[in-house]
Amino acid sequence: MRSINPYLRHMPKKDPQHITVCIPAYAEPNVIFTLKSLSECDSTGLEIKVLVLVNGREDDSQKVKKNNQMAFNAAHIWALTYLGPMKFHILHEPEMLPKHAGVGLARKILGDKAAADFKEKNLDGIIAYLDADC
Repeated sequence: MRSINPYLRHMPKKDPQHITVCIPAYAEPNVIFTLKSLSECDSTGLEIKVLVLVNGREDDSQKVKKNNQMAFNAAHIWALTYLGPMKFHILHEPEMLPKHAGVGLARKILGDKAAADFKEKNLDGIIAYLDADC
């Protein structure tokens, strides 16, 4: 089992340490494998939330729209049935304006949500970004 903890040795000790992992996903039919891989990591002493944004553009082909919907559905169902210690939240934004759509905006949306969650709960933490196909 892989551990996330060795990468946090330099941080001051707090119980638990909070991490939000942000994963933008565009045309990533296998994002669920990344989620399963993350869920298998040793997260002892950590409170981990994973935010996934399955995003698309309003001018995407029907094939891309269908694949994104299927990826969202599979990830959403998996997250609802996951019983481990991490929290998984799957978001869907299928009709972004082409001028603004892309991984940059998806990362910004996720990062803003993660920062707002930390602020609302008065927590310090780490916001990490991960590719959907890792």
